[in-house]
Amino acid sequence: MFFLFTINLIWFLLVIASLSPQRQNIQDWARYRHQQVNNDETAIVKGLSISLKQDLILGEKSPALVAIGINLVMTAVIWMSWILLKSENQIKLPAILTLILSLNLILIYAAIAQFVLLMKVQKPTIWAIGILGGLITLPPIALLLFSITPENHPNLWLLSTFPWLSFPYNYQLITPMLITIIGQWSVFTLVTLQLTRKIRKLGESNSQKLLT
Repeated sequence: MFFLFTINLIWFLLVIASLSPQRQNIQDWARYRHQQVNNDETAIVKGLSISLKQDLILGEKSPALVAIGINLVMTAVIWMSWILLKSENQIKLPAILTLILSLNLILIYAAIAQFVLLMKVQKPTIWAIGILGGLITLPPIALLLFSITPENHPNLWLLSTFPWLSFPYNYQLITPMLITIIGQWSVFTLVTLQLTRKIRKLGESNSQKLLT
């Protein structure tokens, strides 16, 4: 399970890199949709919601979070089925919670990567790789430097890049896992709100800025 969780993380980092569009693409997408609503608010608003869902799932220029989230859900279904069928009863729930922890972490990384790609900086891809690389490597390195191992402090490792390493020492403590999951959802919500504001700002037309 530890090996597969690690491979899963690496695989989804590649998915994030391949699906996340650049700033200009999202700017064009956001501005086009904004103009579409302004042109005929009464006739196409109902159809717009369906089209928006399709764009978020399949569009090459739309933000990739929804598409990545769908991939994560499919992965979760496969892995949870395997855990329920192959694991002992006493570790099924903590194993599923550990899986949720790892998938939440990937979704947070995807949101951060998309936000960084929208920043007006030179070579945003390099920035995204550097920031994600730091988020992935620095927490476990810092824990190990302070001699905090999964064995003696399993709860702290739930906050690291590899929460599943604490599983053998923490699988009976459900509460810390639930608290960490709630914390991850809070972080993801904050990043998503900032990402949404950024996309809306990119989609504003020059005339709107002048009127403002």
